[in-house]
Amino acid sequence: MEENLSSQKRLGNLEESRAGLPLSFLSIGAGVFPFFDKGLAPIEGCALEFDPWDTLFADERSRRARIIGGDSNATIGYLSGKADLDPMAMARYSSTPEDRLGNLFWADGMSRANYQLFGDVLAFDTTYQKNKYKKPLVIFSGSNHHRETCIFGFAVLEDESGLTYTWLLKNFLDVMLGKSPTVVVTDGDEGMKEGIANAFPNATHRLCGWHLQKNETSNIKDPTFCAEFKKCKYGKWHPDDFELRWAKMVDTFGLQNND
Repeated sequence: MEENLSSQKRLGNLEESRAGLPLSFLSIGAGVFPFFDKGLAPIEGCALEFDPWDTLFADERSRRARIIGGDSNATIGYLSGKADLDPMAMARYSSTPEDRLGNLFWADGMSRANYQLFGDVLAFDTTYQKNKYKKPLVIFSGSNHHRETCIFGFAVLEDESGLTYTWLLKNFLDVMLGKSPTVVVTDGDEGMKEGIANAFPNATHRLCGWHLQKNETSNIKDPTFCAEFKKCKYGKWHPDDFELRWAKMVDTFGLQNND
């Protein structure tokens, strides 16, 4: 059966070479948001830019066929099928020097549309050993105007190095039409920090509340302090009120010189 590759393109400007990954990777899906809102102009997508190499789709198909194993090919085939049903769905993957599947990122049309509207604050976290391949699974999420969680995309990574996260976040940024978040909320992983600094240099990076609470309960055994810290952390404070409450807590527990 003939495969439709009209929405594929080759991107060579994302500095994959710095991540130790091949410059060539496949992009599945189109790149134009076909929706309008009251008072909003249409959101333009990634124009399909072709260079002479883009005519060599047979070479890309051959490289794809070399990616090892039924599971990898089945996954890529599934995402290609989803792109046929959802023109806004996009996926990116890289291969290792051994032609094994390295990293995989995907987002459907609803996720991409939601990010344009609610992507000012981006949260992402990694789950460990929750799949049979023991690969890190990354989930990108945010919150909409009803305070409901909305998903912006997923990724399966080869490792958690800074170079891999740089590859992932630069591809995320490209798929999301260059819209960079204002705030990024993650855990304290060093690889994430490096990737965020490289891909979102103007974003503010903060630790998520769950990891703060985990550190708090693991390292602090004073239940009174933990209760007060939780109120400061989760209370709906005006910034001035928060500063007063925080200063009072620091004074109460004698933490003025505790860095």
